[in-house]
Amino acid sequence: MRRLIVIPMVHTEAEIGYDFLSEEEKKNTELLWKQIREAIGNLDLDWKSVKLFVDGIVNAQDELEILRSSGPTAETIRMLVERRGTSIMPTEDADLCSKTSELVREAFSQSSKTKRVDLQGEKGFKVWDSALSMLKEVQENTILRDKAIAHNIDTGLRNDETGILFIGSAHNVQEHLPRDIQAEPISEDVFALRELLGDHTMIEKDIEEVRAIRDSFAPPSRGPERQ
Repeated sequence: MRRLIVIPMVHTEAEIGYDFLSEEEKKNTELLWKQIREAIGNLDLDWKSVKLFVDGIVNAQDELEILRSSGPTAETIRMLVERRGTSIMPTEDADLCSKTSELVREAFSQSSKTKRVDLQGEKGFKVWDSALSMLKEVQENTILRDKAIAHNIDTGLRNDETGILFIGSAHNVQEHLPRDIQAEPISEDVFALRELLGDHTMIEKDIEEVRAIRDSFAPPSRGPERQ
């Protein structure tokens, strides 16, 4: 049986590059990372044999970049690598990661467009319909990334080995893992606080909200869309 300890990644505004958290959320994010580090300290593991799988890591270049970065994510991973001797493993598919970056840039551009354009009637419907299509593409790409991450964990973890997965809240890698990999949260307290923070990347919720906005611009003859 292989073991996978799951740590919910929460990026700070400095890491993401834009302002999206309230003051209370900022404090809770700091508290969450403090709890994550404490939970890691409570783990009784042979650290030099532990393998790290990290959301966004494709190759050695990504590994070097995160080890040189600032912020709680990088600091926590750096502590595990430099002080405890753990190894970072290739985690993601390069093409799918690149696709995600493209989609995120397009999403920001589309979001800006919805604020600039005088949206009325059919024009509003088309703009928001484009935004909805983009969100669906993000959702599909995330599922493909989850499958790729699960595959890399499967190939990277040998029998009786332990891995640690740092993963963002938009993902559901566990659903795609083989049965002989036992996935477990690093601690119930950490995941409880993560739930309290809410989910800024809950794609299903975003899709429903954008669909509702789009349909509000639909002419009466069209009726609510189902796609």
